[in-house]
Amino acid sequence: MSSIITRESILVTGGGGFIGANLVRKLLNLGYSVNLILKRSTNYWRLKDVLPKLNIYTTDLLDIVGLKKTIKKIKPCIIFHLATYSDYRNKNASSEMADVN
Repeated sequence: MSSIITRESILVTGGGGFIGANLVRKLLNLGYSVNLILKRSTNYWRLKDVLPKLNIYTTDLLDIVGLKKTIKKIKPCIIFHLATYSDYRNKNASSEMADVN
């Protein structure tokens, strides 16, 4: 069985979370060029050992112009959208949750 060796560009949003960080490691092991869009406030502790292998962008997912510019720069063949708005205790934040999710 041969492994996949490629330099195709993959974009992951929410790569700092539990599922995202594990997906990022798998994609790196498969040889993909991994690009992340993370919030400025993201704690990178789950990615500490693979940070040098990643391309990280801090574009706000609600900034449509900036987001389009970032995606155009990355030119991903696949996008994994794992980011979520996590202020679930604030019932007034439902529109932000819907926009990001």
